[in-house]
Amino acid sequence: MTIPHLLDYNITTGKYLTPFYNTRKEKSMNIGENVRRIRIEKGMTQEELAEKVNVSHPTICRLETGVKIPSVMLCFEISKVLGCSISDIIKED
Repeated sequence: MTIPHLLDYNITTGKYLTPFYNTRKEKSMNIGENVRRIRIEKGMTQEELAEKVNVSHPTICRLETGVKIPSVMLCFEISKVLGCSISDIIKED
């Protein structure tokens, strides 16, 4: 189960903003899919990538499965390690 982000909650209505939440999930999946594809193309494991960008292996796993949305700094570090641009990581198919 994915926990909604605080920004997805409307205080006035007391409801979560489902369409916005779904958009965030879709974007996180695109980023994760891109990271996974590029990582595999470079012949790197999740563990190796995690070590080189100084995060835990579960963080990379959550990123690639769309559970975690990476910060701009993490995207920058990942792009540097994978030898690609940030736009390659965040682009939509």
